[in-house]
Amino acid sequence: MTYSLIHNGTVIDGNGRSPLKSGAVLIRDNKIEQVGRKSDIRLPNSDITMIDAHGGFIMPGLIDSHVHFVFDGINFVEGMNTPYSLNYYKAIAPMRRTLEAGITSVRDAGGADLGMKQAVEQGIIAGPRMQISITVLSITGGHGDSWLPSGADMDLFPATPGRPSGICDGVEEVRKKVREVLRAGADIIKVCSTGGVLSPTDHPEFTQFSPEELEVMVQEAAYRRGVKVMAHAQG
Repeated sequence: MTYSLIHNGTVIDGNGRSPLKSGAVLIRDNKIEQVGRKSDIRLPNSDITMIDAHGGFIMPGLIDSHVHFVFDGINFVEGMNTPYSLNYYKAIAPMRRTLEAGITSVRDAGGADLGMKQAVEQGIIAGPRMQISITVLSITGGHGDSWLPSGADMDLFPATPGRPSGICDGVEEVRKKVREVLRAGADIIKVCSTGGVLSPTDHPEFTQFSPEELEVMVQEAAYRRGVKVMAHAQG
């Protein structure tokens, strides 16, 4: 049994209570046991690791509900000349920075595959807990389709062994695509329900996917213990 005490900081518990100055948090075996002023904490009769907050804030980890760890900036020429596996290595630094900024959980809305999530879980790299969508579902010519009139395809999230293409049209094709993404390890389904500013052949005001297609996405996701669907939506 191990104890740690985080002290010398202002506690914000995230439950709406006023900030507590001179606060402290007692942790036993990685579980919070007591929260309050340091003078009110009942300390155990055993060794305690003391962690000084140096007058900062002691609070629960934050959640970022929309990140793309493998997408860093908009340079299509550079992207087309970059081996895709390099993007996973380049993601290591922003994943660590995210964690160090106090964000302990993220929802990656396209790009990260199951291996990135497992690398964090297994302690191979430092990063926040991840909920992943694997890729983004898009209609042909929609926000997730990077096809150009020249015939070139500058896909931001090209298909890889761990990440299927997200392009799908029609109810049955959409149903199968959701199943493929879930098979790849998705915790959530990401759909482009409108156009966007980066896609070359659509517009943010364009509606994408029919009500029937969207409905089957939600149905298929719900069959997997209530997996949710998140939507890119503009306009």
